[in-house]
Amino acid sequence: MNKYHSAGCIVLRPVGDSIQVLCLEFSYSDIKTGWVLPKGGIEEGESERDAAIRETKEETGLEDIEVLEKLGDFTFEFSDDPDVGSGIKTISWFLAISSSYRLGEVAHEEHEHESIKQIKWLDINFAKQNMLHDTDAQYIIQAEQIFNKAS
Repeated sequence: MNKYHSAGCIVLRPVGDSIQVLCLEFSYSDIKTGWVLPKGGIEEGESERDAAIRETKEETGLEDIEVLEKLGDFTFEFSDDPDVGSGIKTISWFLAISSSYRLGEVAHEEHEHESIKQIKWLDINFAKQNMLHDTDAQYIIQAEQIFNKAS
């Protein structure tokens, strides 16, 4: 079975009394559309942390990213990816912060069966309730708890 390893950042920023999280509205084969966190594949010789930063920059255009810590790995089996078929995927998640409000040029790759519809800073409570993947919401909750303890 094919194995894939991705990494991504859960980027938080304080706004007044609330917290915002950087999210992508993503469409898979025009079947599923929803909010996801920025992530992507780890290149040969690249660390998980460096891949998480690079992928977040590429997918969002955000340059001001400071990784605070690794949140953990999530591994799952899939069988319905129109680009690669089936396999086992591990995603390494990192908590990051940004003081920037500005999203820059996006350099992500478009795949035949998926596309980014929009990139937005979402209120963290909205994001926790509206993520396409339940595990993304769980990692947002974990990131928020660590962020609040550090504040």
